[in-house]
Amino acid sequence: MGMVPMMHPLIRSGQMDAPGAFAMSYPAMTAMGFLMLHALFGVLIGAFYTALI
Repeated sequence: MGMVPMMHPLIRSGQMDAPGAFAMSYPAMTAMGFLMLHALFGVLIGAFYTALI
């Protein structure tokens, strides 16, 4: 997330806030969404690897 301010044109122009560490400068539900998607990804990959064995 540290490179996003350098790459995103809206952040460079000041129209959007930089995400900060762990996207904590965004609203709480955004951070919770990232956490839930990470957990869902882990469950799906775990189920996929278990099915292969």
